[in-house]
Amino acid sequence: MSDQRLYLVTPPAFEPAAFASLLAEALEAGPVECVELRLASGDEAGWRTAIEALRPVAQDRNAAFLLTDRAALAAETGCDGVALLSPQSYAEARRLVGPQAIVGAWAGTSRHDAMTAGERGADFVGFAADAELIDWWADLFEIPCVAYGGITPETGPAFGKADFLALDDAVWGNSAGPAEGVRAFL
Repeated sequence: MSDQRLYLVTPPAFEPAAFASLLAEALEAGPVECVELRLASGDEAGWRTAIEALRPVAQDRNAAFLLTDRAALAAETGCDGVALLSPQSYAEARRLVGPQAIVGAWAGTSRHDAMTAGERGADFVGFAADAELIDWWADLFEIPCVAYGGITPETGPAFGKADFLALDDAVWGNSAGPAEGVRAFL
C-alpha cells in the first residue's frame, strides 16, 4: 500500500483464549505495529483476563499492546501504554504509565482535541477516517496520526498521509480469516 503501518483494534467483545489464536494469526500474516484492546465491558476482571491472554501474543510478535482509556491497568499489567478517548486525561495517564510508555489520544474529527493532545505530548493522535483532516494534520504536525473507522483495503489509499491505519472489522470480519484481513492491506 504505502509506508503506512498497521494498528489493530480488537472487537468490543470476544472470548479471550479463542481470540488469542486469531490475534496470533493476524500478527503473523504481516507487520503490525500495535494492538489496542478496546472492550465494551467495564468489568475489570474481563479486562484482566483479556490482557493476560492477548498481551504476550502481541508483545512476543513485536507489536505494542495498548489499552483503551485504562492507564492504571496498563501500567500494572505490563502493557506498552494507553490510547485515550479524551486528550483531557493525558496528564493523569502519562503520570500513571510513566515516561517510556505510549500515550496516544483519539480526537475523532476534532482539530481542537487533536491539537490539545499534541500540545500535551501525545505520542500519536487518532482521527476518524477523514482524509481531509488527516492530510491537514500530516501537513502541519510531526506527531504521528492514526486513521480509524471502517477502513477497508479499497478505502485505505485515501488515507495515504496517515502514519498508521487502525483496523478492526476489515481484519476480524474477513471471511477468509484475520490473516487474510491483514494481508489485504500489505
